[in-house]
Amino acid sequence: MIRLLVLLHRYLGIGMCMLFATWFSSGIVMVFVPYPELRPAERFRGLMPLASDHCCVDVAIAFARTSLTEPPRQVRLTMVGARPVFHFHPWEGKVSSVYADTGELLGIVDAKLAVEVATRFAPGQRPTHAALEDYDQWTVPNRWNAYRPFHRIALNDEAHTELYVSANSGEVVRATTRRERGWNWIGSVMHWIYPTVLRKHPVAWDSVVWWLSLAGIVSAVTGVALGLLRFRFKRRLAGAKRSPYHGWMYWHHVLGLTCAVFVLSWILSGWLSMDHARLFSDGAPSRTQKEHIAGGPLALDAVRRNVREAIRIRHVDGDRVKEVEVTQLAGTPIYELRYDAGGVLNFVFLNLLGLVELC
Repeated sequence: MIRLLVLLHRYLGIGMCMLFATWFSSGIVMVFVPYPELRPAERFRGLMPLASDHCCVDVAIAFARTSLTEPPRQVRLTMVGARPVFHFHPWEGKVSSVYADTGELLGIVDAKLAVEVATRFAPGQRPTHAALEDYDQWTVPNRWNAYRPFHRIALNDEAHTELYVSANSGEVVRATTRRERGWNWIGSVMHWIYPTVLRKHPVAWDSVVWWLSLAGIVSAVTGVALGLLRFRFKRRLAGAKRSPYHGWMYWHHVLGLTCAVFVLSWILSGWLSMDHARLFSDGAPSRTQKEHIAGGPLALDAVRRNVREAIRIRHVDGDRVKEVEVTQLAGTPIYELRYDAGGVLNFVFLNLLGLVELC
């Protein structure tokens, strides 16, 4: 048994030591430079106020122009270029967008419109079209699948900012700078084992990280077991060391036992975070549970109040609405009007009583 522990710890340790060093060092980088994202405050700052002129066609009529076969889970209204657009989010698959002023299907956004969107999003810059891609290193997370492919737009500013405009919805969904991209190659990409060639295959990436984490746990546990077996809890000779090793092996033995709780909890927590229903149930609510809370599928015919009236509501400071999101709670349509990152107003239409409540 001891020989088996020695062999496992030795060879797994050799294989995992560089990976552990990479995880530690790249984690330090992530503390200071997180993975690139478009923060809510940045996104809302770049949105254009909704134009109420010639807006909006009935939501149900607009939805009928899409190819979606079942009610969406939510609907949003934003500006794409100079025109308002409904974005219908299905439970599975890609976002489908329709011009809210005419009911015309948006279709695939071309490079010209993508540059126009970027120009309005970042006024004063000189955006140019860089590429149209399904995946690149900064758009590999699964949550962007509904928006692929992306137009990558270079702003040609001092920070070398690049915006990602969805070819499905015409929205800016991601922003990166040269500093973020550079540091993340030795930060998040290394820490999460996130190269595009692997990460764009979610199942394969998930399995690789899970099994590597498990190998790390085995390596650490066998080391702790050996460390305890070799440790001299009772010193038979005066002045004898607790460890039978010398030199680097002595420090490996002592520091390994000293840091065992930290190392094991760190690896174990990372491994469990990648469980994804392998050993434990998934805590995410199912579609059935979400629809139960909503009171059934989103009833677009129940959204009788014209969205045009909603977007004319002003915030206390006079701000104009930049985004409207329509969801449902217990069968009641909910309008969430967004002005900026800090100001959100909920506009609730009560069907049964025929009343309007602002909260």
